[in-house]
Amino acid sequence: MIQKLNPILEEAARKNRAVGAFTATSFEILRAIIEVAEKRGEPVIIKHSATFEDEVPLKYMGPVIVELAKKAKIDVCPMLDHCKDADYIKQGLKMGFTAVMYDGADLPFEENVKKGKEIVDLAKSADANIEASFGFVGGHKSEKSTITDVEQLMKYLNEVDIDALAPSVGNSHSATEQKELNYNLLKEISEKTNLPLVLHGAGNLPKDAIRKAIECGVRKINYFSNAGIKEIQDYIATTKVFSFASMTNIVVNAVAKDIDEAMAVFSMK
Repeated sequence: MIQKLNPILEEAARKNRAVGAFTATSFEILRAIIEVAEKRGEPVIIKHSATFEDEVPLKYMGPVIVELAKKAKIDVCPMLDHCKDADYIKQGLKMGFTAVMYDGADLPFEENVKKGKEIVDLAKSADANIEASFGFVGGHKSEKSTITDVEQLMKYLNEVDIDALAPSVGNSHSATEQKELNYNLLKEISEKTNLPLVLHGAGNLPKDAIRKAIECGVRKINYFSNAGIKEIQDYIATTKVFSFASMTNIVVNAVAKDIDEAMAVFSMK
């Protein structure tokens, strides 16, 4: 069933665990996410990322994510991810997305505050929850990360009323830039903000690092699954391919296995 972000993160906090937030860049991946979450009996966050808009347009994928979230047997939060544009967010909220991740960490402070307030108002008007980043988590296009400045963060939070926070503490969307997480900084941010924290770039981190981050207050973990690529390459190299549909279950099965393993780590099991 469709759910907002806050209740899912509140439950995670009570259980001292985190919830997986998975990017659905195809129907096959979306199917795998829901099937695994239902099998495990755990809530899940399914993201549509503006980063992949050229490959996976919101107008096509958004309604599918929302509709399958409604029909799921477990709580599903459909979330817009890495959004900057207000009109883009309005489209998603109109479709029924219940959460938005505003990505303004690369903007000058005052501009970030101004834009953040605008996005918060949009989300609240649609009864949706809002996550924002502070401190830039790079790696999408080889950008370098900038560590979160706690003093500046507290000034930002005095102006912008968010529900969850994605700090930059050594994490990156790029495996080549990934460094050891600053757990002391994570703890400090958790204690000072009293917000559920979000870890981006978790697909590049070892299990122990993720579990330690959860102990420091991380309640939502963004995970992008690349599983299935090698299996598809092998299939094409060894089989006469008649249609894209013939590869569907290869992708579903590979991604499902990857997501199941990730959710087990996030559940602290």
